[in-house]
Amino acid sequence: CRYGIPSYRLPDEVLDREIGDILEAGVKLELGVGDKTPAGLKEEGFDAVLVSIGTHQGVKLPLEGNDLPGVYINTAFLKAARSGDPLPVGEKVMVLGGGNVAFDCARTALRLGAKEVHMACLENEQQMTSTPEEIREGEEEGIILHSAHSFLKITGTEKAEGVELQKVDKFYFDENRKAIIDLVEGSNFIVPVDNVIFAVGQKPEGTENYGLELTHGPYIQADEKLQTSMEGVYTAGDVLTGTKSVIEAIAGGRLAAEQMDLYLGGDG
Repeated sequence: CRYGIPSYRLPDEVLDREIGDILEAGVKLELGVGDKTPAGLKEEGFDAVLVSIGTHQGVKLPLEGNDLPGVYINTAFLKAARSGDPLPVGEKVMVLGGGNVAFDCARTALRLGAKEVHMACLENEQQMTSTPEEIREGEEEGIILHSAHSFLKITGTEKAEGVELQKVDKFYFDENRKAIIDLVEGSNFIVPVDNVIFAVGQKPEGTENYGLELTHGPYIQADEKLQTSMEGVYTAGDVLTGTKSVIEAIAGGRLAAEQMDLYLGGDG
């Protein structure tokens, strides 16, 4: 919550108060122990384990120019900004993606001093996964939206200098969930920019080391009671559902707590 969501949306004082309430209830918090595994925790004497590590790894598309200096990934960009050591942005920035996190990146870039911020996504405005509020607030802040556009490549030699876009005629998924993209011939153009931020999704990191059954790549498989393939090990939040809202993760945690209580002999 602190490093993935900008402070203008989730202020530190709100987060500190919420965390304080949890700790006052008697929860023991241990930091800097990220190398623990579910099996290892069970060996240490824990009867039930909840894996709720979120989706902290940003995704880069295999576009030409994606490794040029000045090209960033959403998670790293937002975390650096929230940590007080932001990645440098030039006058013009392009964010690739159409979800709430893409708007977080675009609006953060403006707050870091960018004069002109563009966003490009395959979906038209009605199909975009971002909320109507984000689209409206982004527009009010001056973000230039190129909806229904495909990104072909990042231009530049020594550093990122622009993004080549092409208008999308149709974008949909077939019966096998394969993306079908029809482009408008001859509609290519280049938007000159100093920085490019990939905001096309996030995924869990390190789940392959947990000894749990996975699905859709790095996501943890669970049944309707949120139990994983390992006895007494449960999962909830984005690592199970994909990137959703904070409140949906909280609801998942509550359901997992009920199920763990039942597992341990309680009444849920």
